[in-house]
Amino acid sequence: MAARIGAVSADLVLRSDLTRRTFLGGLAVGAAVVVTTSPAQALLPRPAAPVATIVLRRREDMLRLVITPVDVTVDKGNGRVSPIGETGTLLVSFGPQAVTEKAFEPGQAPVAPTPARLSKPSQLSFIIESPVSLTLTSLLAWADREQNINAIGRYLDGEILPPGLPVGKTLNPRETQIEMPWWLVLSPHRYSSWTEQVQAKTRGGRSEIFHARLATTLPGDDQREDATYRSVRAIGMRDLLADALIRDPDREVQVGNQGHPWPMIPTPRDRADIVRLSVMTGNAAVGGKARAVKARIALSPLGGQMVAEGAWDEPG
Repeated sequence: MAARIGAVSADLVLRSDLTRRTFLGGLAVGAAVVVTTSPAQALLPRPAAPVATIVLRRREDMLRLVITPVDVTVDKGNGRVSPIGETGTLLVSFGPQAVTEKAFEPGQAPVAPTPARLSKPSQLSFIIESPVSLTLTSLLAWADREQNINAIGRYLDGEILPPGLPVGKTLNPRETQIEMPWWLVLSPHRYSSWTEQVQAKTRGGRSEIFHARLATTLPGDDQREDATYRSVRAIGMRDLLADALIRDPDREVQVGNQGHPWPMIPTPRDRADIVRLSVMTGNAAVGGKARAVKARIALSPLGGQMVAEGAWDEPG
């Protein structure tokens, strides 16, 4: 059986600009690797791998996920992963889900190639309390599996957030995190779940791209895609001045500085406002009845899709 060590880091890509042509070219190369793999399979780590990962790949729908077990043992002989203690974690990386491009004013002639930046990978974090078999059916069984959710993001829209919760640039790498759009990090709530796609959805010889949609599984209920519960909170941003931007609604970052190399949408100020308004009431008080963002989200190995709407009446 083939093996793979470690997860690919996107840090090098993040620190340099890339053009639309480079991005799409790299995407095509990645897709070519995926489509040569058949049938669906899990590539397991070598026994001596310092960071064990499981790579899921399927040719038909371009499934490619990197699963990193945390506090979990990988038993290739018995074909399962097991928590070391009472619980373990499976981090499921979809890869980068968003790209931001330089924005041009109306009437301004775009310059080709247009510079762009790729987001860091987005991940889902699932808690396991018992052994999980190394099969697609088991590894992709997400609907009823509890997630590691951010302390602020876990609250439903309309619930009162307790004061004093941390917010800013520092994020827990073991939690579910969705970076979309670029440098804005979102968290679903504690009842959120994700649709499963154990089999490729093929009709008339054509397959949908593998994707997982944001849904909800309430206690004692089946999974549903109900707009009432389909919400997220912006829990942080990757800007160097994240804390200052979030705390001070009048703080700006000039174009040309780090994190704002050229005009973009959303701007650093926009990102900070979305974080501030989805976790704070008033100008700087974390907690209260801060409004979440209504969102439809789909994640895929080729990038994500989001339709979102936020409405606030806070000062600033």
